[in-house]
Amino acid sequence: MSPTDPIRRMVGALLLGVGVGLFSSRADLLPADTWLHVVVVMGNAVGPWVAVAFAAGAIQGEARRGALAGALSLCAGVATYYAAALLTWGDRAPTFLAQLALVWLLVAAASGAAVGTAGGGWANGRYRSAGPIVLGGALLAEAIYQFVQVEGWRGIDMTRTGFQIAAIDTVAAILAPMLLVNRPRRPAAYVASVAVGGVGFLVLAAIELLIRALVEPA
Repeated sequence: MSPTDPIRRMVGALLLGVGVGLFSSRADLLPADTWLHVVVVMGNAVGPWVAVAFAAGAIQGEARRGALAGALSLCAGVATYYAAALLTWGDRAPTFLAQLALVWLLVAAASGAAVGTAGGGWANGRYRSAGPIVLGGALLAEAIYQFVQVEGWRGIDMTRTGFQIAAIDTVAAILAPMLLVNRPRRPAAYVASVAVGGVGFLVLAAIELLIRALVEPA
């Protein structure tokens, strides 16, 4: 590996983060009542961010650098998202925007490091199953969160954004071990992913409570 190769890989992780931040910020501006609705849905989902952190870690080829790359990519994504928001809203930006950005930067650093480590370990081959378990679990966490968030449970309604995000995340969580884990280890990987998903759901719920405390008046 040349001396500049790790730098190029880290720059790649940074660009991935900027890309997902721009995607999420611009997706909010698209018309939701057209065929672009699926883009709007994914722009408001956690799934693309999780995938970016995993990819950012994987391209480093090593767990420790993967942790740094994952955190860097998601922090860059959050910074890009809120910078774009400021440019879009201008003087109409809410007063709590800075606090919200700080919360998400902290979440991005912690979650990005965890998922980036998983991606780097998977690419390195030392933790071949752990990476997809973390990736699949993170996707399941959002799927569970979206299902629970649905108000007035009336059965499956795929016209609702929450169900669409949950369905996409569930499919991706099934595919992750299927594509990235050897066949004999897949059953254990699926069980572990469900466990990680349950913990991740609790983390998402705690973040939601914190954000509500910031944005809702006392």
